[in-house]
Amino acid sequence: MRAGILFFLIAILAGSCYREEITFSTNANDVFYVENDGASMRVQVRGNTESRSFLIVVHGGPGASSYKYMTRKMEALMHPETAVVYFDQRNAGASQGNNNVDYADLEQYALDLSDVIEVLKSRYGEDISLFILSKSFGGMVACQYMTRAGRPDEAIKGWIYANATHNYPLNDSLSHEMMLRLGRDYLDAGVNTNKWLEILNYCESVAPPFSFEQSLKINLLARRAQTIVPEVKPYSENPIWDNLFSEHIPITAYYLGRTNSLWRKFNRVLHNLEFRESLSNVTVPVLVCTARFDFLCPSGLAADFYARVSSADKKYLMFEFSTHNFEEEDAYYQAFITFVKEHR
Repeated sequence: MRAGILFFLIAILAGSCYREEITFSTNANDVFYVENDGASMRVQVRGNTESRSFLIVVHGGPGASSYKYMTRKMEALMHPETAVVYFDQRNAGASQGNNNVDYADLEQYALDLSDVIEVLKSRYGEDISLFILSKSFGGMVACQYMTRAGRPDEAIKGWIYANATHNYPLNDSLSHEMMLRLGRDYLDAGVNTNKWLEILNYCESVAPPFSFEQSLKINLLARRAQTIVPEVKPYSENPIWDNLFSEHIPITAYYLGRTNSLWRKFNRVLHNLEFRESLSNVTVPVLVCTARFDFLCPSGLAADFYARVSSADKKYLMFEFSTHNFEEEDAYYQAFITFVKEHR
């Protein structure tokens, strides 16, 4: 918390937060915590709060952090145009609290997101325009929130589904198929043959439906595969270390969150979870972004999501030279900016 700022407790739905006097700015940097069911979740609002538009980062994981999205390009391109809400989910990043074993379920994560949204409206005004940017596992959290009863999407002006997932069984099958297909092509071309042979040997030994242990292995190999495709330049940003001191990143808490044994239990629950029929309840404008070489959340997921939402206003973008990591940062962020400006 910033020194000299007085916080007071306010009730927000099932949770609570501390509130401070708000000054709108083109270069805001507000930090506060939202408390709900045993977790104190860090929220950092950076950028142009005068725009009255707020893009909520629903990060991947489970157990990653919104700090990973605070890149130099994000600051240079996004922050002047809109406020970006860097929200650390429970047991992740700089969030605090107990291990929360009893709260490791997707509905809890949706409730947490709902509380963050209510706090943002309380702090910055009921008339602000709220957007969701979900990536990877964040797609599951956003799906749980956006398809809940009571039309929660009415609070959201638009949803950016970027290199995300909404269906873990389909995700595993698509990752498996993509590694087999491209791996064989690279093997035939003599590209990184030893590395692809290791991946292919495993993928050829298993078939869907995959067990939980097979799913973990497929995910591990997919992460490895995206580092050996020659069409994509290595990702150069490292926001955790670049911002370690300027953003006071609690590096120990960050890595403990990433390695929390809770995630194995949680991932086992998520293993067979999917959103198919319920996506028809989504009617807000949607921007779907996917990458040609994303082995972790292959483009087939984006196509399936795009087909299932009922949004009349929806757009699909393919990024030809990226993996799961937003390597084409300028193009991604310009697409995000355009979407927010069109719908705020």
